[in-house]
Amino acid sequence: MQTRCHKRLSHRPLTMTLRSHQHTITPSSWIRALLLSPGILYLSAYLALYGAISVRLNGTFKEQIQQRYRGGTHRITIGAVSPSLGLDAITIRKIEIIPTSGCPENQRLQTNLEELSFDMPDLQKTLFSNAILRQSASIASEKIRKHEPKAQ
Repeated sequence: MQTRCHKRLSHRPLTMTLRSHQHTITPSSWIRALLLSPGILYLSAYLALYGAISVRLNGTFKEQIQQRYRGGTHRITIGAVSPSLGLDAITIRKIEIIPTSGCPENQRLQTNLEELSFDMPDLQKTLFSNAILRQSASIASEKIRKHEPKAQ
């Protein structure tokens, strides 16, 4: 006596699921687990902090530097300010130091700097403290003033 074994073909769609006794693991649960993993959460928080510092530097920080030049012999324009990835230095791009009408004739030179980079300690604290922001702007102003035209 021969028995024939017939396999029944299931007409269910093929899905990517792993079954365990406790729950079913689906692609959406894998993605949710990935997005909530400590590495992704840390990266997201760091990028949010970096972005917030970058916005603060290009707003209030630039204004603080430009205010330090008001009423003097030169005025300054700044293109962009960006923090380093380590949040320990900044880069200021497109700096123009322009003489004002009160500038002596022997100092009437316009200076253009494409890029100026220097260390800036406690850069992350500028986001939370106006006093540290003013102190950092003062340091940046001193670095820029070293490139200001001198009397001849």
